[in-house]
Amino acid sequence: MHRRLSQALNGLICVHKPQERPLKRICRVLAKTLAEEASQAVGPIQRPLIKLPYVESHESGALLVVGENETEDYRYAPLISGAAFRPEDIRIEPLQDMETTSTGVCVLGVNDGCDELPKLMANSWLSEYRLEGLLGFERVDNRLDTKVNIRAPFDHVNKFMMSKFLARLESEYRKLAFHTANVDLQSEEAFEMARKGLPRTQLPGQTIIYKLELRHFNPPFFTLNVQCTGETDKFMRLFVHEIGLSLGTTASCVRMQR
Repeated sequence: MHRRLSQALNGLICVHKPQERPLKRICRVLAKTLAEEASQAVGPIQRPLIKLPYVESHESGALLVVGENETEDYRYAPLISGAAFRPEDIRIEPLQDMETTSTGVCVLGVNDGCDELPKLMANSWLSEYRLEGLLGFERVDNRLDTKVNIRAPFDHVNKFMMSKFLARLESEYRKLAFHTANVDLQSEEAFEMARKGLPRTQLPGQTIIYKLELRHFNPPFFTLNVQCTGETDKFMRLFVHEIGLSLGTTASCVRMQR
């Protein structure tokens, strides 16, 4: 049972990270829970029997072995050897780091699955984000958990103005997607790739936005749906801020969900 469970505790899993929960803490709790439940599944370790010599003293003062006694091998007692699985035996690493203030689905590697994370990252899989922003307000370091330090007028920004800017920005990223895939925009190859969808970047870690949609606009609040690759939480926060600056005001991200 122990060997089968050890083989099963390998691979990739998806977990939901709540807001205000550090990702490192989630990994620690998950490792502890897996270790406890795996140890319960294995059950108590059966202590083997060992033979110990039975010794008596001789008239000469020497010790003589006169027999053997069978007793349990207490080296395997739980208080000495510990549980069958311990948290430090389980390695858990995230595919992408997430800030404490963000929430959403994250991919974790477990034991041998951690070695697959670089290969998975190199495939430039898409992530989808729901970003909630606030026009006219800027926070310290553009973080979600800091206070507002700058205010700016935003009455001139309307839905058409923002939608037009987002469409132009999406178009620029589409061109960048072909460029990072080493494809000429005027070639037949680019046409064929466009029919199947935008190409994946050949540069691991390169941030490319494939889709940018304004889902809700009620000033000062707005909501974006973003499909991208190679992003970080910091990039997404600054991205919302740059949108505000490009529209002649400022903006801050108030919620980030992946």
